[in-house]
Amino acid sequence: MPAATERVNLVFLFADDWRVDLPPVLATHTPHIEALRAAGHDFANAFVSTPVCPASRASVLTGLYESSHRFTFQTPPLDLRLLEHSVPRLLRRHGLVTGMIGKDGAALDGPRAELLFDEFRPVSRHPSIVQEYVPGLGPQHAVDHIGDLAVDFIERRAAEDFALFVWFHSPHAQDEDPLQFIPPDRHAGLFAETTFVPPPTWEPSFFAAQPWFLRQSLNRERFWWRWTEELYEPMMRRYLQMIVGLDDAVGRIVEAVSRAGIAGRTVVVLSSDNGFFVGERGFAGKWLGYEPSLRVPLVVFDPRRGAGVVPETVLNLDLAPTFLELAGVPVPARMQGRSLVPLLERGVAPALSHGPAWRDDFFFEHSFAGVKTPIPRHYGVRSDTGFKLIRYRDHGQDELYHWAADPYESIDLVDDPAYSQLLAMLRQRAEALRLEAQGLLFADGFEDGTLTDWSSTALGTDR
Repeated sequence: MPAATERVNLVFLFADDWRVDLPPVLATHTPHIEALRAAGHDFANAFVSTPVCPASRASVLTGLYESSHRFTFQTPPLDLRLLEHSVPRLLRRHGLVTGMIGKDGAALDGPRAELLFDEFRPVSRHPSIVQEYVPGLGPQHAVDHIGDLAVDFIERRAAEDFALFVWFHSPHAQDEDPLQFIPPDRHAGLFAETTFVPPPTWEPSFFAAQPWFLRQSLNRERFWWRWTEELYEPMMRRYLQMIVGLDDAVGRIVEAVSRAGIAGRTVVVLSSDNGFFVGERGFAGKWLGYEPSLRVPLVVFDPRRGAGVVPETVLNLDLAPTFLELAGVPVPARMQGRSLVPLLERGVAPALSHGPAWRDDFFFEHSFAGVKTPIPRHYGVRSDTGFKLIRYRDHGQDELYHWAADPYESIDLVDDPAYSQLLAMLRQRAEALRLEAQGLLFADGFEDGTLTDWSSTALGTDR
């Protein structure tokens, strides 16, 4: 076990729309990601509490649910008072040099960036992922440019203790481009001989049986951009090619750490802001409370600790207290996530006096209703007993799935009398977790983490 005062660097590599269960052929082309997975702790059951970019990233920074930090699309930026207790701010106060490179996604420019980071280098992917980032260098893919900036930061800051947040755009689609997924040119021929078959719930008959508000959602609109029968294989090839480009950058960054002589005290964490539909249910995108959207990869490589597969259910908001504990920084009581360090050290979760050894269910939510095309707002609970409840807050409708026996979540059990008692229990549990997820007013009790009412009723709003 590392000494409490041991110096540590943190490198957090954060992908965008990278789903966890991809065709095995991809692993043969992502050696750097696979090496990290083999040498570190691979979290087999990692999830996000809100499957959309801004809210998920805010949860990573603050250790809070969306209901608490209150940030997603079309909301005000994260409150500066809240950011005073965020991960990069606390690490910086503790003496680490903090850097942010790549996709912002959490509206951190201006005073927020000045508060959180010693170096803030946002990289836009618009109007095209491929841009001439460096004058005279010629067109360069965003993933390569972000990799360059990360390597440069590591080389310049190797003598200091640092926390570097490297947030990639890949493999996010370029929504306004008919190609959607635009990989680096060098990978354009990959997977040409591989056949990709849509998932079983891709079938039109399955889509047609879903509630009307799902059939008219943004998930369906973007399905036509990516996952029709004609588009499926070329889109899947380009999506995977983008992940291979991400692997190139991961390899260069890990090599820069080694070359700088700091590999023995640098923790590398690799994850994604949410999962991604590749045609399941007739959908594209993320946003919804189904497995492809909620599940994410998570690898923690700490050279001072062992390796292995971790089966416990963990969340994106667990990363904030994890980063702080790894760096020897006290974790604020207000953080709703739980540090993963005990799982890294002992392979099992510590016993708690107030509950199970580790969480055996979790709350998920999505409050952004979309703009032109709707996204159904929802919340729910996923239990390690194998069941999941999704509650559509604007439609008065629930769904119940036995995800353990029905991994595609194809059979809705909500009207099955055999599950009526379980349904009642999960509804009660979802409401209890929803109340727990609501956050903190900036008033008495904020500094010591005492929970006060920040409910929709108290604020007079309902997002």
